[in-house]
Amino acid sequence: MSQLIPRAVLAMLAVLPILVISHQKKGNEPTLMIVLRVRNKEAYLPYTLSQLSLLDYPKERLSLWVASDHNQDRSAEILLTWLERYGPLYSSVKAAVNTSSPPLRPDERSAVHMSPGRLRAVADMKQEALQTARQLSIDLIWFLDADVVLHDSTVLRQLLNTQKPLVAPMLRSVGKHSNFCEDVTDDFFCVESERFSEIYSRQQRGCFAVPLIRSCVLVDLRDPRTAGLTFSSDRCGTRPERETLDDAVTLALSARDATLQMTVCNQEDFGQVSAPLTPTQEPKDERRNMANMKLKALLDWGPLPVVPLMRLFLPKLPTKSRLGFDRIYVIGLQRRPERWRRHNACFDELGIEAVHVHAVDGRKLTDDMLEKYNISSPRNNERRVRLNKGEIGCFLSHYGVWQDVVDSGLERVLVLENDAHPTAEFPERLQQLVAEADRLRPQWDFIYLFRELPRNDEPVEGAEQLIKPGFCYSAMAYVLSRKGAETLLRDRPLKNMLCVDDYIPLMAGNAPHSRWIGRFPSAGTLRIFASRDHLIHPAKVRGEPGYNSDTTEVDGVVGARSCAAEGNMDSDCYRPNL
Repeated sequence: MSQLIPRAVLAMLAVLPILVISHQKKGNEPTLMIVLRVRNKEAYLPYTLSQLSLLDYPKERLSLWVASDHNQDRSAEILLTWLERYGPLYSSVKAAVNTSSPPLRPDERSAVHMSPGRLRAVADMKQEALQTARQLSIDLIWFLDADVVLHDSTVLRQLLNTQKPLVAPMLRSVGKHSNFCEDVTDDFFCVESERFSEIYSRQQRGCFAVPLIRSCVLVDLRDPRTAGLTFSSDRCGTRPERETLDDAVTLALSARDATLQMTVCNQEDFGQVSAPLTPTQEPKDERRNMANMKLKALLDWGPLPVVPLMRLFLPKLPTKSRLGFDRIYVIGLQRRPERWRRHNACFDELGIEAVHVHAVDGRKLTDDMLEKYNISSPRNNERRVRLNKGEIGCFLSHYGVWQDVVDSGLERVLVLENDAHPTAEFPERLQQLVAEADRLRPQWDFIYLFRELPRNDEPVEGAEQLIKPGFCYSAMAYVLSRKGAETLLRDRPLKNMLCVDDYIPLMAGNAPHSRWIGRFPSAGTLRIFASRDHLIHPAKVRGEPGYNSDTTEVDGVVGARSCAAEGNMDSDCYRPNL
């Protein structure tokens, strides 16, 4: 029967390099060693260690090799706490957690500097783990980094099922960073290729031969060819001309020399790896990386699981604010509760206080309701603009927000549809954009935060992000002033209803459908601006699993696209009546 490791014993880890706990091996599953190298990973460890706790594999067939030193955060404390509770469940544990090492090695300029001494130390640790696994006749060894978040607890079994000697799950991150390279230079620097994009976006799915894997690689030591694998550059036969190789490059070179093919698999959305910090960043910036990973996971997997013991080390959620706006609106349908839950979780993470607005559901609109509220679309030669009831519901939802801004006397608001998905940088970048608009164009009415089909943009003198847009469309995310709301309401648009994506640029004088401008006396008076780069993105785009549109898909039937979106004003963009 396993016994918990006393804290007094764990405390010895501060001075003793290795603690070994051994148990009798049971079961018929392959034996496996998990190698975890930790340094300044406080932001990730509650999630990484929780996923280890919940991994779908018998722990009596698992061994742990854990090493940590030169920390400037609570990484060592978190590891020791977790090992005390979960260590006895594993077949064996080797842990070297140094709590007294200085923050930096002698040749390091900062905690993120990949100095030669640091590269050698990491390679030596992994080489020692590899040699130990061989000596103990362990079947497989899995090099799992501490900044990896796995979405699926069955990932290890799925990797085993591939029966590949060197295999890793494809992991994604912000900015198309990943744990593999599809093509490399002679010096083993990654080269982005079209095939990389196809694998990364999962347009192609399966398992793919690649020259380099940087994280989460599983090695089958039962394959005799793996005897030639090494992390030590001194033992590597052929190598590029570099002073010091990192461990991933050395492993890839030795695999090539041993005629072993590295493989990355993407048949599932297995997980994420953090974006590497730049030389000017600090360990505290890992919190933002982790926040982005949590926000990304919410799209398909929901909140990341955390075992009760690890919740003690989670950072406090930020105090909520309205980011300098009088109100933040989130528009969404009542029949999409999963989107409400996702937005609530995102805003909890980012510290955003928002008001949920129930959208007008196009599925529930009837001709009688349209007549009651005197809703119609403008005619041209006895034909009306082609709108479906989803587009009408969308317009009415935004119209209700504009009316509320005026009725409530609000000066500036943020409006989001509930398919908008923020990153951790969103609050800061949004406040910077609005501050720039206030400084350079204080009379602004409307600012796009996301646009599609942009045309003929003009720069704003002295601005880094603010631009004067030409034609574009999308009402997914924008900033609105009270005067802007008054302008959008002034011409009683319900009597000449257009798709909201078309109506907004028309009121700024940018719409290609100029034939309708005469019906709106205020057209061209909306002082409209935009962010040069998207500040927020759709949760899903057309073609992705889980994508659906409540504007164009009504009652299960695909409705009409807006004329502006189609980029033409031919007769096919019109139909008689609604």
